[in-house]
Amino acid sequence: MKNEEYITISEFAKRAGVSHQALYKRLDKDLQPWLQVASGKKMLNIKALELFTVNQSCNQVYNNEMLSRMVKMLEKELDIKNQQIETLNHQVEELNARLKESHILIGRQQELQAIAEKKDDVISKDPDPIHPDPEPETIKSVLDDVGNEPVDSQMDALMNKSRWRRMWDDLRNIVCKREETE
Repeated sequence: MKNEEYITISEFAKRAGVSHQALYKRLDKDLQPWLQVASGKKMLNIKALELFTVNQSCNQVYNNEMLSRMVKMLEKELDIKNQQIETLNHQVEELNARLKESHILIGRQQELQAIAEKKDDVISKDPDPIHPDPEPETIKSVLDDVGNEPVDSQMDALMNKSRWRRMWDDLRNIVCKREETE
């Protein structure tokens, strides 16, 4: 091909890699010097293709720069999101640890409540199945020997004192067992 060769608009558009419409828009502007009308057809000098290769190179460089900027921006954004995810994961771990502690405390509270309810049931049914109260006649005979106070008031005091002592002993045993298990 010679440098003074003219080609049709369709052929020029194919070689330049642009649409017919884009080419016609540029005919009145920068392609005017290379335009020639022959037999009623518009023809362009093949030298005008250099304008398109230069523009395409510039566009490609510009596009590459834009792509690299966008990639850097997206990488920064991804790093920020990864940090946020890491922070959220740490918060979830802390909340799970707190939840586990809460479950343990609730379990202990329920155990203590169950023990207290059992104790109330046992006391209401039989004040002390392990250490039964002494028979009233035995207490009366012991108190009669002492003879300081009326028998009934001394017996009531002894019964109340023994009940409190048993409760104290049971409570101490529960605490000791709990300490041993922990």
